[in-house]
Amino acid sequence: MLAGEASLESAIRPSGSSNLDLLTAGSPKGRIVERLASEKFSEVLATAGADHDLILIDVPPAIVGGDGLSVANRCDGALLVVKAYSEKRGLVSRVRNELSETRAEFLGVVINGVRAAAGGYLKGNIRASQAYANESD
Repeated sequence: MLAGEASLESAIRPSGSSNLDLLTAGSPKGRIVERLASEKFSEVLATAGADHDLILIDVPPAIVGGDGLSVANRCDGALLVVKAYSEKRGLVSRVRNELSETRAEFLGVVINGVRAAAGGYLKGNIRASQAYANESD
């Protein structure tokens, strides 16, 4: 679509769930990161935004490529997803600082892959969060 080979309407795929559409990355030969910084990408987001209430864009890890920063410069908000126990604080801090310098409002950090058996302070907080979630069900 960003290469001009398809329209947005023809590229959007139904997900099988009501009120949820998907737009996949396309073919590997067409994945050129520079297209994410193009005016065409901004136009696609504007058009999609007119027809959809919320647009979520998943990008590769920041240490793999610059896709995230290019996309964040075209979006309203950005979340940083970090795998627990696998990333250094300095790297996370650097990526967070880079995201805060983009057009997108930095919304926060999501930590995934946390294990309840980790121990210490973290273990108590995870158990408290699980108990709270179970009470509200």
